[in-house]
Amino acid sequence: MLWTRGLVLPGVAAVAGLVIACGTSLDESLTDLEVGDCVASPDSGAQEVNSLDSIDCAEPGAIKVAQAFDLSGTSWPGLGVIQGEVTARCPATTAFTLYPTEDSWDNADDRAVICFVSADEDLSTAAPTEAGPLTNDDCPDPTEQGPEATVKTYDSAPAMTIDESKSYTALIRTERGDFTMTLRPDLAPQHVNSFVFLARDGYYDGVTFHRVLPGFVAQAGDPTGTGSGGPGYSLPAEFTTEVPYTEGVVGAARTTDPDSAGSQWFVTLGEASNLNGQYTVFAQVTDGMDVVKCITPRDPSSNPGAPPGDKIISIEITES
Repeated sequence: MLWTRGLVLPGVAAVAGLVIACGTSLDESLTDLEVGDCVASPDSGAQEVNSLDSIDCAEPGAIKVAQAFDLSGTSWPGLGVIQGEVTARCPATTAFTLYPTEDSWDNADDRAVICFVSADEDLSTAAPTEAGPLTNDDCPDPTEQGPEATVKTYDSAPAMTIDESKSYTALIRTERGDFTMTLRPDLAPQHVNSFVFLARDGYYDGVTFHRVLPGFVAQAGDPTGTGSGGPGYSLPAEFTTEVPYTEGVVGAARTTDPDSAGSQWFVTLGEASNLNGQYTVFAQVTDGMDVVKCITPRDPSSNPGAPPGDKIISIEITES
């Protein structure tokens, strides 16, 4: 599931030979392309490199292979999320390509992202070495311990009980402190109605922030803590371009199916314009963003055995 399973995107060193972090054996057409080789830059406005044929790095428009990420075994999440992941992992990247080893992206077991930088970039500074552990040393220690989460499932989405003419806020109490979200029923009434229902039913109590990538997102909403759980029902997309994904915007997680959002949600930790119009916006953090930024970083794709994330203690909904 998109945002729920996450992507396998560990940083790798820029060394001779194309490095695929988890050792995936890619199609032979890629094995000749090494870190430091150059290819032609994509057409204007294109998101992907169109050709993986090696060219002289001195040619106009050449871009250089900086690093690669393995996406083996993950569901296809869409360009927007991969671009966000690459931005978080490889900020110097000027372009990227997505490489399937089978005919269909939806069914491919082995996939990769290759990051490129300008041909004149010094790879010793442009491409990071293997990513170290994420830390938040400047943040205070947790002061309260959350309860154990209870896995609940429902036969169907809740009946519409919110009043779209009223205002709703959610006070999120976490082990790191509290933050407040203003809900947006004017933008996404069904998502807000579902969130209010689940919060009032205690669904989120004890649920962890299972995926937190600094500069990108902090994601919660799965009582199983695995990133694959949900409430047993899904919601139709309520996309908008009225509110762009900037710091503090709250969106609904989904799979490749636009109408598959459930209980999981994320807060953007920086600008993520690549998500605009692709994921339902249903709230905005209006107080306590410093708390959100102190939620313990956790990347289950690069460290599946990491300790559980920081917990939500409770969510209080206020209607006015």
